[in-house]
Amino acid sequence: MYPLLLLKKVFYNLNKMEKAKYNLFVSANAKYAPLEQLEKAKNLAESGELDKDIHKETGWFQGKDNKWMFEISDNKAEFHVHMETVRKELFQKDSAYVYTVKDLLSHPTLFMVYPHLQWFKLYIINNPRFEYKGSFTEKDSRIILNAAHLASGEEALSTLLHELQHAVQHHEGLSSGSNPNVTTAEATKALISEKVSSSARAANEWVLNNSALIDSASKARDIARYASLYSSYIRLASYIHSGTKLTSVCNHIRREAAQLSGSLFSAEYEDSRRDEAMQLDIDWYNLPRSNYNNKREQFLQSFILRLADLYSKRIPPHILQEFADDARKPSTIKINKQNESFKRNNDIAPLKELNEKTAELESLRKAHLQASPLDIYFHTEGEVWARATQKRANLSDSDRSESYPYTSVDVEKHKIIPSPPTDANVRWNNLELFSPEIDGTIININKGYVEFSNNNAFAKIILNSASDASTIIHEAGHIFLEMYSELNKDTSIDSNSAARENFKKITEWFGISEQKWFSMNHLEKEPYHEKFACAFEDYIKTKDSQEHPLASVFNNFKNWLTTIYQTVNARFKMSKDEKIHDLFEELTNTDIDQTHSSEFKASIAKQISESLPSDSVAEASATILDICYQNIAKQANKTPKQIEELFTLRFEKENDSIHKEGITFPKKKVKITI
Repeated sequence: MYPLLLLKKVFYNLNKMEKAKYNLFVSANAKYAPLEQLEKAKNLAESGELDKDIHKETGWFQGKDNKWMFEISDNKAEFHVHMETVRKELFQKDSAYVYTVKDLLSHPTLFMVYPHLQWFKLYIINNPRFEYKGSFTEKDSRIILNAAHLASGEEALSTLLHELQHAVQHHEGLSSGSNPNVTTAEATKALISEKVSSSARAANEWVLNNSALIDSASKARDIARYASLYSSYIRLASYIHSGTKLTSVCNHIRREAAQLSGSLFSAEYEDSRRDEAMQLDIDWYNLPRSNYNNKREQFLQSFILRLADLYSKRIPPHILQEFADDARKPSTIKINKQNESFKRNNDIAPLKELNEKTAELESLRKAHLQASPLDIYFHTEGEVWARATQKRANLSDSDRSESYPYTSVDVEKHKIIPSPPTDANVRWNNLELFSPEIDGTIININKGYVEFSNNNAFAKIILNSASDASTIIHEAGHIFLEMYSELNKDTSIDSNSAARENFKKITEWFGISEQKWFSMNHLEKEPYHEKFACAFEDYIKTKDSQEHPLASVFNNFKNWLTTIYQTVNARFKMSKDEKIHDLFEELTNTDIDQTHSSEFKASIAKQISESLPSDSVAEASATILDICYQNIAKQANKTPKQIEELFTLRFEKENDSIHKEGITFPKKKVKITI
């Protein structure tokens, strides 16, 4: 999704067709992708060529997820915006119309590479209440543009490009977009932390399983360093014994002395040789500038003797003897040992890659530790490239080939986050916890939500024309969690009551203490609320009700929810933790009086039926709510009436903001209800 911050305008001041150049980032799977150039790019990368130089030569570059991408463009692409009708019709609020992408976008290259994109449904709505310029829904192949927050046809075009980039990302399996809400942000942070831990574990396992290779590489590396030191030692000794005028080889001596700052004299060696090396390095700067009275020559002779002596002592005696017994030249020994070290280092290259990956992920984790949901959203790779698509839209072909894509990125490269998670919808004291979404099951701009702490009710479930059986069960989960939370604060309730024990089970399932729960604000509680509500929904969906006294009620809900969620990929799967399963069993236990609370049940059923067209859903929902309320009363040692009065529940129908009769639109005249 593409978030709105402060824009509050509609399509208004354009009155002609918009034209622009287009570009999108696509992968090697794209139809007609230049695969020969890709192979060249991969070969250049293996040889150590810089990514920006590879892009300049081949047109290919790698994303943060390490997948190869290139750009497609078409200077003849056109975006057709019927602005006269937009002003007349969509300036009037509460309306929505649908096209296919090809109805409004002429883009031969894009549709040649991705023919399916032209048949995506393109909805245009005008709804200020939803603070998004546009969205892409992958399951239904839908793109929505919200005219309420698009100041011009050019901005609409830019937003469409942004969403089409997400469509390509989804099709190609590239890093996709995200949503700027707390749930997604926290899930993303948790995912990064888990990747850090996973990478670190993989590195540790590699070390445990390949200790012999690591020892061999370490020894080969040390031998190569000693061989280099030995070569310098022999050369320094030759200067002394050959009678060479030392002032003539001053620069050579300095080069041999460079090993004083090498790893063999680094901080890891806490001995006198390290101190001597540091002193020699300092003494070099006392070299006389001239050889007046032979002072420069004498200084160099003394320096070489000290340096050669230090080098010979730094090499272990048995290795020094081994080098001395070798008939080959010292320089040849050095090269041979360096080659051997290179081979052994290649053996442990996987460990180096794992360590580098862990360090990179840890850097990413630290960079976003305190990041806001909006910051997380902006740094998600799919969103980064979608914005880059917009920024590069008007580049000429020559400029595009010269312009390295990362120069168009508006965040630091090392802070880019590869990939997504999901979200939901709750309100608290009239503050939104879960941002309204256009989700992937239907065009579902908010299927309903729950408001807490209202003046006339403890909780109020708001239903709309998109609401269904899942909405009521999901929002009920939020309510039950709050009921347990409030009861746990009630000092009149016995400390050994089932209500307190159940709340303890809930917080243990969350992995937090009760004290931590009560110290959190509503935004911090958001992911836990969603976890509980989705788990309750999943419990109802999978509940075995064969022996249940109200089997028909629960089986109906099971069938409804199964139909609604043909896939639960985007939802929390219920934990197999027996504690939380037993809690839900206790919450829906029917060993209660099913007659005395009929007034509460009838009231709830009536309120739901006024918002939902299905009386059977209303009746079944009211029955489950009644059962749960009575069970919570029993757990808290209170009467059902006391619980009903303490936790008053209301249902209201939200005024639909998007369906309006009698409005038409050119090309496609489709009315939808969202």
